[in-house]
Amino acid sequence: MAKILCAGEALIDVVVGPDGVVQGEHPGGSVFNVARGLARLGVDTTLASWWGQDARGQLLRSAADEAGLKIFPDSDSAATTPVARATLDANGVATYEFELTWDLPDGFGADSLKASAATASSPDNGPFRNEGSACPHYGHLHLGSYSTLVEPGAGKIATLLKSKKEIEGLTVSYDPNLRPALVSDLEAARARVEEIVKESDLVKASEEDLEFLYPGVDRRKVAEQWLGGRWERRGPGAQIVVVTRGGEGAELFTPWLPAPLTAPAGAVEVVDTVGAGDSFMAGLLAALDENRGLGFGRTALSTLDPEELQECLDFAAATSAATVARAGAYSPTREEISA
Repeated sequence: MAKILCAGEALIDVVVGPDGVVQGEHPGGSVFNVARGLARLGVDTTLASWWGQDARGQLLRSAADEAGLKIFPDSDSAATTPVARATLDANGVATYEFELTWDLPDGFGADSLKASAATASSPDNGPFRNEGSACPHYGHLHLGSYSTLVEPGAGKIATLLKSKKEIEGLTVSYDPNLRPALVSDLEAARARVEEIVKESDLVKASEEDLEFLYPGVDRRKVAEQWLGGRWERRGPGAQIVVVTRGGEGAELFTPWLPAPLTAPAGAVEVVDTVGAGDSFMAGLLAALDENRGLGFGRTALSTLDPEELQECLDFAAATSAATVARAGAYSPTREEISA
């Protein structure tokens, strides 16, 4: 199984109910949610991020420690911890406003991906080593959301992606998870998203993301474009594209299957949708990793048969269902998912 490095934002979600009353503050941020979700599912995961050493930063650190998520050195070097104000409507759907800055620790880069995960801090703040792993370095990199768009951190991620071919066996996943409030130039954002998609092996996007990026364009056309525009295994673009559709479930597209695989949404009572897509991503990555689809080079995903891919998609949907049945960006365990 691959060591996974998640590079992206961590923040505090201030959740406001439909009546305008603050319901609580929860650790969040798209990439933080994915990283914590992976750790809760037993995957060896490190987060490189940017938050402060204030009370809210300590809340993030405590949540990471509780999940067994390792933190890349100096990720707490920001002046203050970013905040997202999530306002829920009557159906529990969140809209966001942000107070943030975004960067990455000085030591983050291609060399850090080559290095052993032993440099990351463990929940007890001591050295952490994973002896005997099949991967001597981080085998998989996950990216997403505003951390790929907001400078100066976005530039560091772009530089890293340019050198990813130097890292043997590295696979990359990406979830645009766009926040319209942070996109001032849609054309520039679309160009950046497409650049990252071309360097990624796995891309997950919500139907809302696709409609924001490509108004009026059928999601299947976008998926084909992101797969390189042609049905072959080694063309440019992603090897797998997954589109989540809320209550309509999810679809998985590949260049080697004639039709997408589908998974229904879980039949649960929705408390709110905060973190639902991130939980789906964590479940998908965990399942793919379990099937040796991550950390073994670009063609590894194409060796998975349709039954294995369907199992991965179903597990991702079940993980997301366990999240929306609880308040906030809850990260379920395998036991909770199978209950």
